[in-house]
Amino acid sequence: MGMTLAADGTMPFQSLNIFGGAFLTHLRGATLDVPLLKHVYFIDTPGILSGQNQTISREYNFANVTRFIADKVDLIVLLFDTSKLDISDEYKLVLQNLKGNEEKIKIVLNKADSVDPGELVRVRGALMWSLSKIIDTPEVPKVYIGSFDGRAAKNSEILDLFKEDYVELFKELQRLPAAKNSEILDLFKEDYVELFKELQRLPSQLLARRVNDIIKRAKNVRIHALLMDEIMRGMWYKSDSQLKKQLKDEKLKGVFTEVKQRFRLADSDMPKYEAFKESAKSCPLRLWNKVDTPMLVKLEEFLMKDVAKILEHMPEDEGDTDSFKKAFRDLLLQQNIEIPEEKKKEDDKDKEKADGEKKEE
Repeated sequence: MGMTLAADGTMPFQSLNIFGGAFLTHLRGATLDVPLLKHVYFIDTPGILSGQNQTISREYNFANVTRFIADKVDLIVLLFDTSKLDISDEYKLVLQNLKGNEEKIKIVLNKADSVDPGELVRVRGALMWSLSKIIDTPEVPKVYIGSFDGRAAKNSEILDLFKEDYVELFKELQRLPAAKNSEILDLFKEDYVELFKELQRLPSQLLARRVNDIIKRAKNVRIHALLMDEIMRGMWYKSDSQLKKQLKDEKLKGVFTEVKQRFRLADSDMPKYEAFKESAKSCPLRLWNKVDTPMLVKLEEFLMKDVAKILEHMPEDEGDTDSFKKAFRDLLLQQNIEIPEEKKKEDDKDKEKADGEKKEE
């Protein structure tokens, strides 16, 4: 149950208590005796609702919870079905709230075996176009294609496209005919390899991600302090009426522009205007203060000097731990999955044996 999970000191979920009992009553946890789970946690979200009445019935702010978790996790996988490409208002709000975590996002188009190859190309293009309108990044979002529902593929042509992927990453249950389109085969193979390499690299990149999160948090705190300080400087005296005047659109937008230009900040560094405005309106007057100059200097010294020292002592490549590699290997062997590295060793031995026989002849 959620209450127990959030109270368990051995689990990293205590911070979820800030969302109250309404959220925790909907939170569930499960533990399995799987070595892989000693290294990673998997967090799944409930289904995204489409109707306004259904979203209102939630007793907690789903978008805020998602944003809070997204800031803390190491990887975010957005799952779409080939038959359900429409993005609901709630899903759109969730995607917009992922701002600042774009580097963590991986987009997966699931159940690709349920459509023919020609339709699959059109579906992928439509999804990429839709996401580019919501996720505010100049780059076109990368979409990984596959079928991850655990059932046998329905479309044999699509299964052909995934042949090399399953051989290299999962298992070879049967010999399949060669793919009809080698270019598409190579594209899907690259998707599978890249996606699962991202998953496998998570523990080995832990230190680098933690440093990255600290830097991001420090920059956000600095910008937040500068904005609050600029708002406070526009008041004649500290009062609710003065604060309301400063939080009007014409004033607040001017504050954003002034801070951005004076401190040479990029648009992407600034907080979301509407979210900042709503939070500012709900913030009690007693919590509003001008910036603490000595503390701000220390924060800037941390960003300019201390971070560089930290990076100097970071290993270039942390590598996977032996226990993590063993967890992956054992999991694959339990499912009768052919491990790519071992398959390569067997092929090399067969080649050496064949070369030796040729020399004897």
